[in-house]
Amino acid sequence: MTWVHWVVYNLPATAGGLSEGVAFEDLPAETGVGLNDWQPTKAQLETAIQGHVLARAELMGTYQKQR
Repeated sequence: MTWVHWVVYNLPATAGGLSEGVAFEDLPAETGVGLNDWQPTKAQLETAIQGHVLARAELMGTYQKQR
Protein backbone atom coordinates (compact mmCIF):
# COMPACT_ATOMS: atom_id res chain seq x y z
CA MET A 1 0.00 0.00 0.00
CA THR A 2 1.22 3.49 -0.80
CA TRP A 3 0.25 6.01 1.86
CA VAL A 4 0.28 9.72 1.02
CA HIS A 5 1.93 11.58 3.89
CA TRP A 6 1.89 15.16 2.59
CA VAL A 7 0.48 16.89 -0.50
CA VAL A 8 2.30 20.11 -1.38
CA TYR A 9 1.55 22.03 -4.57
CA ASN A 10 2.17 25.32 -6.34
CA LEU A 11 5.80 25.48 -5.27
CA PRO A 12 7.60 28.22 -7.18
CA ALA A 13 9.94 26.96 -9.92
CA THR A 14 12.75 28.86 -8.19
CA ALA A 15 12.43 26.86 -4.96
CA GLY A 16 15.57 24.79 -4.54
CA GLY A 17 14.09 22.45 -1.96
CA LEU A 18 12.43 22.22 1.40
CA SER A 19 14.32 21.89 4.64
CA GLU A 20 13.71 18.89 6.87
CA GLY A 21 10.77 19.44 9.18
CA VAL A 22 9.63 22.57 7.35
CA ALA A 23 6.42 23.99 8.82
CA PHE A 24 3.51 25.13 6.68
CA GLU A 25 4.14 28.72 7.74
CA ASP A 26 7.69 28.51 6.36
CA LEU A 27 6.76 27.27 2.88
CA PRO A 28 7.25 29.71 0.00
CA ALA A 29 4.41 32.18 -0.56
CA GLU A 30 1.49 30.84 -2.64
CA THR A 31 2.42 27.22 -1.84
CA GLY A 32 -0.60 25.06 -1.08
CA VAL A 33 -0.94 22.04 1.16
CA GLY A 34 -3.54 19.30 0.71
CA LEU A 35 -4.71 16.56 3.00
CA ASN A 36 -2.95 13.24 3.44
CA ASP A 37 -4.52 9.81 3.21
CA TRP A 38 -6.43 10.32 6.46
CA GLN A 39 -8.73 12.61 4.41
CA PRO A 40 -7.53 12.26 0.75
CA THR A 41 -7.34 15.17 -1.68
CA LYS A 42 -4.54 13.80 -3.86
CA ALA A 43 -6.87 12.58 -6.63
CA GLN A 44 -8.69 15.92 -6.84
CA LEU A 45 -5.40 17.80 -6.92
CA GLU A 46 -3.95 15.61 -9.67
CA THR A 47 -7.04 16.24 -11.79
CA ALA A 48 -6.87 20.00 -11.22
CA ILE A 49 -3.16 20.33 -12.12
CA GLN A 50 -3.21 18.34 -15.36
CA GLY A 51 -1.41 20.38 -18.00
CA HIS A 52 0.19 22.73 -15.45
CA VAL A 53 2.95 20.57 -13.93
CA LEU A 54 6.54 21.75 -14.48
CA ALA A 55 8.13 18.91 -12.50
CA ARG A 56 7.15 16.16 -10.15
CA ALA A 57 8.99 14.54 -7.27
CA GLU A 58 8.10 11.50 -5.25
CA LEU A 59 9.84 10.27 -2.13
CA MET A 60 9.34 6.65 -1.23
CA GLY A 61 10.15 5.35 2.21
CA THR A 62 9.40 2.24 4.18
CA TYR A 63 7.85 1.93 7.58
CA GLN A 64 8.14 -0.88 10.05
CA LYS A 65 6.49 -0.92 13.43
CA GLN A 66 8.90 -1.81 16.22
CA ARG A 67 7.77 -4.35 18.75
